[in-house]
Amino acid sequence: MASLGLAQNHPAKLQLAQVAVTPPSNGREPVPVRAGLYVEEISGIDEGTNRFTLHGALDLEWRDPRLAFDTAKVGAKVKVYLEEDANEMLEKIWWPTVQFVNQIGKPTIENEELMISSDGSVLFREKISVALDSVFEMSKFPFDSQRLRVHLASFAYGSDELVFSVDKTIVGLSPTFRMSGWSMLGVDEKVHERKGIRDRTSFSEIEADVSIQRVPGFFVSKFFVPLAVVMLLLCGVLWVPPHDVKDRISATLTGMLTAAAYGFTITTYLPAHVYDTFLDSIVILSLVYSSLLMIENVVSYHYHSSERTAKALRLDRICRFAFPLVFLLSMLCLAKAYGVL
Repeated sequence: MASLGLAQNHPAKLQLAQVAVTPPSNGREPVPVRAGLYVEEISGIDEGTNRFTLHGALDLEWRDPRLAFDTAKVGAKVKVYLEEDANEMLEKIWWPTVQFVNQIGKPTIENEELMISSDGSVLFREKISVALDSVFEMSKFPFDSQRLRVHLASFAYGSDELVFSVDKTIVGLSPTFRMSGWSMLGVDEKVHERKGIRDRTSFSEIEADVSIQRVPGFFVSKFFVPLAVVMLLLCGVLWVPPHDVKDRISATLTGMLTAAAYGFTITTYLPAHVYDTFLDSIVILSLVYSSLLMIENVVSYHYHSSERTAKALRLDRICRFAFPLVFLLSMLCLAKAYGVL
């Protein structure tokens, strides 16, 4: 597929040489360039630095009548240039200087292939590995989905000289695609015009979104279920007689410390600047829940010590069912508020 990063990975003289060659249309109308991105692998997803690494292939296809040739004289219908031969040929012809708009550093490029057909049709393919920045929306963590941005544009030619179109036949994912901790939802590519504040003209840009979804099984089994079980078991203190306040408070404190410990555990999975996630809200809910249970213990003991034991027992009976019900309903409300449900 085609070369988003090729223009940046070759010497400056190559860029200047190809820019000097006029587009096939001689400026009369924009040159249509078909492009497609094929995703083979994604690695290095880092929510802390908002980056990921894309491994795939890019195809660029356009037509330049000036490159047409007589198949009888050449002895072939298609001229094929590989690697260095492809680079040398690109120095002599016009081609779209395509770049990753949101790349971090230089891309790694290999397996370059340039094919020129007898009618002047040109197909350029290359495999690429490039680090890209993207915006991560973490509020639903660990039930979040992400749209990894891949933006391609040719800043050497404005939209009046070059316009992209997406070749749907070569857009997609490798059948061997696997990504630990994530599941792939799909790749969507579209074309629009881009104009920066300092740009004098607009540029045609390809915007590819790679949609992925986190697999939450680890967090459900290691975090949500154990924490929910601990919080619900805390209600057992409401069956302890009000006069055993020390045992009730000791058990409740254990629950509070457990919730706090889970809160600290979150920091090992999320960068410091990521907060107010669904996971955070469950930890806070657990702390509030155990704090209210602590208050109930104190109030119940107060009733008992002031010779209002019947009232203390009645309060305990009500809370035995109210506390777990409120906790579960609160979890559902938080899930709804954060868009998890």
